[in-house]
Amino acid sequence: MFTPTKQLISLIPARASTPNRVNTGVNDSGWVAGSVFDSIALTWVPAVWTRGDSLHYLYRHQGGNMSAISDDGIAVGTIPDSTSALNVPVIWTAATGLQRLPGLEGGALLAKESGSAGAINKVHQILGTITMSTGKTRVVMWTLPDSPMLQARLMASMPPRQ
Repeated sequence: MFTPTKQLISLIPARASTPNRVNTGVNDSGWVAGSVFDSIALTWVPAVWTRGDSLHYLYRHQGGNMSAISDDGIAVGTIPDSTSALNVPVIWTAATGLQRLPGLEGGALLAKESGSAGAINKVHQILGTITMSTGKTRVVMWTLPDSPMLQARLMASMPPRQ
């Protein structure tokens, strides 16, 4: 990452042998969403950098990637489900951690769904895909609730603007 004074801040964490993967995003506060190659787990691990060199590993010892991050700190991406090993769409915030986004099917069929989340806008609409248990893939849009409590937790986790 380059600062406004043209200084380089490396985003490579100590355990990573490769810095940041493709399909990453950055928000107006300079938070970065992506993944790093964890040289201990030998896999790409989804990660968010919140302040220059402050790294959050989101899903230890499992693969995945965060694709985008909103200006108020909601990162979206894809990780393998710990039970089915299918890739599933997720969100992450510093306040609430990693959470799976809802699927299209209920009950036991939900465990057979896979998908991804690739983009988020300022009104918390998330664009992604769901592959249903039938094998049909649908483009989907999730809208996160904008409750005052959610907003307060998100804003409390953001760094002050400079």
